[in-house]
Amino acid sequence: MYASEVFPLVYREAGMSSAVSVNLGLAGVLAMVVSLTVNSGNMQSLLGAFAGLDGLATVGVWLFMRSPEEAMSLEEMNVYLTLSFENQNSTSER
Repeated sequence: MYASEVFPLVYREAGMSSAVSVNLGLAGVLAMVVSLTVNSGNMQSLLGAFAGLDGLATVGVWLFMRSPEEAMSLEEMNVYLTLSFENQNSTSER
């Protein structure tokens, strides 16, 4: 699944820009932590940190990703999100 497909068409630009900014921000934090750890010479803690992040990502994918049998097609997702957005607009106009 592409990251841009999880946002409705109406919010896609804002959603992708926030997703990219979070991704780049956390990549910068990771780069600073790695450089500090390498400069201190403590490579075992760096390996442990990456192993811990890998384990955390594995558990997150296992818990929160749908299996392909349960997933929606892009057409179904677009219909669902369009109806959801129209319902939000109709309730806010009242």
